[in-house]
Amino acid sequence: EVTRCKRCSAHCASLSALTSLPAGAEVFAMPSSLFLERHRRFPHFLVTFDGGARLRGRRRVAGAAAVLWGPICGDGDRRPLKFSQVMLPGVEHAQIAEAWGLRLACLLLLGARAAFGGEKSALIAGDNLAVVRYGAAQGRLHRPEMQGILEQVLGQLAAAGWSPEWVAMRLAFNKA
Repeated sequence: EVTRCKRCSAHCASLSALTSLPAGAEVFAMPSSLFLERHRRFPHFLVTFDGGARLRGRRRVAGAAAVLWGPICGDGDRRPLKFSQVMLPGVEHAQIAEAWGLRLACLLLLGARAAFGGEKSALIAGDNLAVVRYGAAQGRLHRPEMQGILEQVLGQLAAAGWSPEWVAMRLAFNKA
């Protein structure tokens, strides 16, 4: 149920579970049912990123990618504008690959303004909570090498006037 405060005009959403939930269970709203779809202005760009590492035979392989999505079209979808990927030989940890994914996402945004107009509103989405929180200046990273991958590009993003919104996706919903 969504209401609006008469005093301050802020929206207030009350979530109710449709089934019984165990203590500590996570409650979430699917985007199609989220009232914000109807009430808020969406960021012009969406950038999604991911990274991973695994063992193939006796070799560790890793990589990362990011996709820059354009504005919401008339049908409610976004169209991909640019794609970037990097192979990371010698990287052993998925966390480091995730940091590279965010780096690629930031680089796509930095190039987007020149290529697709002056709009500077964006949503950055990834499935690694620690990396998303770090990008949003809401957390820290345990591996110093991850900070080295991200610091310069996050600084460039801020210096260019970007102030993106951030969202961490649950891995289970990261299919697209």
